[in-house]
Amino acid sequence: MKFNAIIGNRRMHLIYLLLLICLPSCEKDEVLVTTDQIIRLQIYKSQRFANGLDTVEIDAFIPKKAEEDKRDITFQTNLGHFVKNQNQSITIKAEADSTNSDLVASVVLRAPVTSDTAVITAQILRVAVTESIPFDPSEAESLKLSASKFGIANNFQDEILLKGQLSAKKGLPSTGTTVKIEVKNDSTNTNVNGLRFRADALKSDENGQVSIIFNAGDLEFIGTLRIIGLVDGTEIKDSVLIEVF
Repeated sequence: MKFNAIIGNRRMHLIYLLLLICLPSCEKDEVLVTTDQIIRLQIYKSQRFANGLDTVEIDAFIPKKAEEDKRDITFQTNLGHFVKNQNQSITIKAEADSTNSDLVASVVLRAPVTSDTAVITAQILRVAVTESIPFDPSEAESLKLSASKFGIANNFQDEILLKGQLSAKKGLPSTGTTVKIEVKNDSTNTNVNGLRFRADALKSDENGQVSIIFNAGDLEFIGTLRIIGLVDGTEIKDSVLIEVF
């Protein structure tokens, strides 16, 4: 028992010595930036659309007393990208600003084409603050339909690639905008059934594009078809004429 007590005392002395050695270095390595040193994130512009074109200015403020080597602020976003480097992460040094009593780091965020909420993080060393920026849906304003060729044989081998380019009042419509396809006999304006389509991609992508491949199959028809693209839920449409021979 006495031997165990001696061992226990030695361990306590060893722990005490380690604490004495560690404490100064721990204090030295401590991050001096606290949670209130990034004072706030300020986001400008109240309404923002997911059109790939809108921009939002974001400022991060820290106190003027912040040490020189603790002024680099890293901004990150999960949607869109920062205009300066076309990336989702960027580091900016906070500088003095004549209009503010604090140091400020500014970035400009380009809107995504996905209607969702962007989460913006500003981080200095290990301290971070976040803000959310909702992007409203950007509605389609026009559709331009095109075809890889304007004549097709009445068989299963010949195909035509149809493409649609959507645009909005400003920039692009938000991704997922749906386009429907109708086919009519151009001379009678009646619907034509029995056509074959494949590779259906009729929800708009990040470039505002849709596409589908058309095949006349064994359609018993010789003449002109009018293929119509319609933006779902709207009256927006466009068409192309295809000769079947």
